[in-house]
Formats: sequence, C-alpha cells, structure tokens
Amino acid sequence: MPNEAVPIRSIVACNGNDEEDIRNKAASEADAIWIDLEDHTHPDERSWARPQVRRLVEELGSKGRIIFVRVNSIPTGETGNDLEAVVCPQLHGIFLPKPQSPRDVIAAHALLNHFERKNGVEVGHTFIYPLMETAESIDGAYEIALASPRVEYMGGAVTRDGDQARAVGYKRSDTDNETLLNVRASVLIKARRAGVKYPISGMLPRDNPEAERNFLRQTKNLGYTGVMCRPDAAALANEMMSPTAEEIARYQEIVATTEQLEKQGRTRPEGYHLGPAHAKFARTKLDLARKLGLLKD
Repeated sequence: MPNEAVPIRSIVACNGNDEEDIRNKAASEADAIWIDLEDHTHPDERSWARPQVRRLVEELGSKGRIIFVRVNSIPTGETGNDLEAVVCPQLHGIFLPKPQSPRDVIAAHALLNHFERKNGVEVGHTFIYPLMETAESIDGAYEIALASPRVEYMGGAVTRDGDQARAVGYKRSDTDNETLLNVRASVLIKARRAGVKYPISGMLPRDNPEAERNFLRQTKNLGYTGVMCRPDAAALANEMMSPTAEEIARYQEIVATTEQLEKQGRTRPEGYHLGPAHAKFARTKLDLARKLGLLKD
C-alpha cells in the first residue's frame, strides 16, 4: 500500500542516541515524532545509533506511530549512511537539514530511490521535509519545495537560538511571536504555491502557556496545519491546530448553501458574498477534519 501524506498537528523531537527518550516521546500525545541523527547525536555515536534508530522505527512504526528521522545534510557526506540504515516501510519521512538549494533535495530524492530499492521499500514511499534553517533555504523555499514530489511537509522557523536564528540574525524571546512572523509567512506562501499539503511550523515557545496559545492561534490563522513542540504541549497543539466544532459547522453550511444554489442555477445568495471559491475552501477544511477523525460522512 502506498504511503500517504497525513495531516500532522504536533511533532516532537527525540535524540537518536537515547532509546529511553525515543520511547518516552513516542508515548506522548503528539501526532508524530522525529528522531535526530544530526545535531543531537554526536558523530562518534552515529555508527551505533543508526541500527538502534532503525530497530525503533520498525517497532514503533508497526504500532502506528508516524516517524521521521532527521538525517545529516547532503554536504556532510553522511546522508547516505543514515538512509541506508533507517529506510524501511515503517519510516514515514526524513527531515533534510540545511538545504542550500533544490540540488540538495534532488540529491536526497535520488538517495532515497536507491536505498528504498536496496531495502525492499516501494520507491517514492519516504517523504522529505526540508528544514528551512538557512537564509538560502528561506529565500529559495519555493524552488526547494518543487525539487521533489516527496516534499509534502515544510515550514518556516525552527528553534529560538538554532541554525536559522544564526543564519538570519534574529533574536526572539519565548513571549515574542512577531519576530518570526515574516519568516513563517514567507515560507508558508512559497510552500503553498508549490503545492505542499501539510506545512508544519516550529518551534513552540517554552514554558509560557499564554505565549504558547498565542503562537498556536497565530500559526493556525496563518494557514499552517501543525507545529513542532514539546511532548507536554502536544495535547494543546492538537486541540488548537484542529478545526473547531463551530468552524466545521460553518464550513458545512457554506457547502450546503452553495450546493443548493447550484441546483437553483444560481451562484451567489442575495445579501452577502458567497461563491464557488468559498465552497472549495470549505471542502478543503472539511477534508482535513475527516482525516483528523473529527468528521464522519
């Protein structure tokens, strides 16, 4: 059965060299986890961490867990070693860090083709989530998103003091959601233009409930479908990134009204603006609600 891109409202990070951490995060309420073989796994530990990650991906993925692995970037020469170890039917996708141009995504795509064949996985099964961590990747997000049909997840802004902050030079506190607004909006527009199904933004502010809620509200309102977060914030992220019951009812009303108008040979009701574009948007949102299990036909 072909792998399918699914909406992810919350995704949490795990250390590839720490089995206990991976198991604990996998037991959280997050929709997905990503296991890190890059920055959070020391180069000296990667040779033994890789088979451990593979074993846990197979085990946890077989239980229905959605799992990504952050591999090392293309310029390191380690991407192939990571992929050879972790590509398997239970792996949903990879995080590709620091892409400098579409060439990095094309290279990752080719490596995945090779190791999927070698490891007995259907070619095209594994998704690519390019991490927008450099000025070059932010600027070229549209071209990067188009570089492979495997790119169904992407988003802007990661950690407060990570690679992207260093590349761009911004300074953000855990109560400041506005500093990164332009980056997140810019990458989102480029991702949507390229047809990315599920844009995911990061990173949720730390230990500040009001800032977390404001960030999540802003993220959803921008048009993102998910966020990177801590395990203890996953339930809140799932709640706030989901369509509400009121929103679902409104979308259903829009669809029902436009369908009734079509039967009458009309396109717009009298008194207010409503047309095919509104119905198309509403159907998209209702489809998301179905995939999240919030709406039954």
